[in-house]
Amino acid sequence: MSLFGVDVSSYQPSGYDTSGLSFAFVKATESTNYVNPKYSAQLDTARSAGLVVGHYHFAHPGNAGAQARYFLDNVDLRPGEVIAYDWEASGVSQGDRDAWISAVKAALPGVKVLLYCNRDFWRNIDSENGGPADGLWIADPNAPAGRPNISFPWVIHQYSWSGGIDRNVANFGSIGDLRAWVGENAVPAQAPASDPNAFPGSQYFGPGQSNDYVARLGQLLIARGAGRFYSVGAGPSWSDADSAATKAFQEAQGWSGGDADGIPGPATWNLLVTGQGNSIPALPRVSLANVVDAARTDPGAAQGYQSHADDVRPVEAGLVAEGLLAAQYGYDGSFGSTSVAAYAEWQRRCGYSGDAANGIPGHDSLARLGERHGFEVTD
Repeated sequence: MSLFGVDVSSYQPSGYDTSGLSFAFVKATESTNYVNPKYSAQLDTARSAGLVVGHYHFAHPGNAGAQARYFLDNVDLRPGEVIAYDWEASGVSQGDRDAWISAVKAALPGVKVLLYCNRDFWRNIDSENGGPADGLWIADPNAPAGRPNISFPWVIHQYSWSGGIDRNVANFGSIGDLRAWVGENAVPAQAPASDPNAFPGSQYFGPGQSNDYVARLGQLLIARGAGRFYSVGAGPSWSDADSAATKAFQEAQGWSGGDADGIPGPATWNLLVTGQGNSIPALPRVSLANVVDAARTDPGAAQGYQSHADDVRPVEAGLVAEGLLAAQYGYDGSFGSTSVAAYAEWQRRCGYSGDAANGIPGHDSLARLGERHGFEVTD
């Protein structure tokens, strides 16, 4: 018995023909910023027809951990379903592939993860080993169905790209054999909806979202040091404050890139609701009175004189970051004539001129610099 199936994405209709099929793979995500707009509808078509369902991620180079997290945040996986990693884009390394598959398998123990690639990738980039995947889904449209031109054991053969749809055959004797391989109880049990600590899903967060989960996120973040981001407290409507506070918390964990994108995923949510991980560090506090005194005193004193070094250093670091002060002068704690000139240029960037841009800090310009470069102004 031959088990035939298809794989679909946004290029195919939501209600594709399922007659004669045993399985269907539906594209879920791509990179860290794309969810197939037909994903839910195409899943419904497969499930309504009683097919074995697969979900696949189209990989881009780099950020494998962030791509895995994005997929996990958006996949609608049910027991008895399978996952695939689509490895065909130029520049995606074996290391990227292995990191993604390993991360997903760790997050979903027991769920089968297939590696999809074409015969060229398999022979010339993969070196015919498959990495940590549970099986090979080989694309070889030049070979007859079920007879791909490889010697390695395969699970699925994509044998045709014609007619606007990708057609596949599975290497199992019956639909029962395929279901047994996938495993009916592969998906870990989800926390009950009544559990207030359960991650609700990334779809509840981000621009345009308004719900109780956003409000709770803000409350949790404020409790972990994010109060400075919220001028009016946490609320149900997503705002720039929520994004900035979430990003600050993620960065406090040592995450970067796509792992610190300002949108909470399961890992971020779990740390917040359990009180684990690092809190957002407090910002350095800079006394306006001391910085003003330094700007008036240090230039006339001996070279390198430091009247208020602890207050001056964060200001100088901000000026260096703005490209207004050379690094050699940026961290010495002395608000000398070079620092005064750099600060005057910052004041002009802030819209001041004449005596209001004389290099002696005022509260508004100093607060703007602190907001951009991580310090709070007192006095």
